[in-house]
Formats: sequence, C-alpha cells, structure tokens
Amino acid sequence: MLQSNGMKPFPFQEEAWQRIARHESGLVNAPTGCGKTFSVFLGAIINFINDYPKTFKEKKNSGLQLLWITPCGHWPKTSAVPWKK
Repeated sequence: MLQSNGMKPFPFQEEAWQRIARHESGLVNAPTGCGKTFSVFLGAIINFINDYPKTFKEKKNSGLQLLWITPCGHWPKTSAVPWKK
C-alpha cells in the first residue's frame, strides 16, 4: 500500500513492525513528523492481519484492541491529517 502511493517506510518504522510482529514491547523515539504514529499503529494493524489472515475483515468490534497513551495534547490534530489522504 505504501509503495503503490510512492511512499517508503523509514528504517525505524520497519524495525518497529518487525518487533511488534514478535510481540515485543518498546518505545519509539523520533522527531515530530517522522512517522512514529504510523510505526506503531500500522504495526498493530499488520500484526492483527497476520494473526487472523482469513478472518481479519470479519472481526468487527471483537478483534483488534489498542491502548494508546500519549502525553501530547496536539496529537489528535496532527495525526488525523495523514489518515484523510
């Protein structure tokens, strides 16, 4: 999906996805606007699809669960913009 839109993930995003796939916990530290949100959120989505390859589209309201803790008050404003594309 990223490549079809001419986008390429940063190495730290790919590393986060690999660690999430191995069910490791951690902390992503990168400057504002570098894609920390995508590294963790997409990692969770990828992991969920990998765990339920045949039924992930049918698991409405009973599958993927995320607990997102962030100290930034501006996060909803800055993170909503890329999702609209």
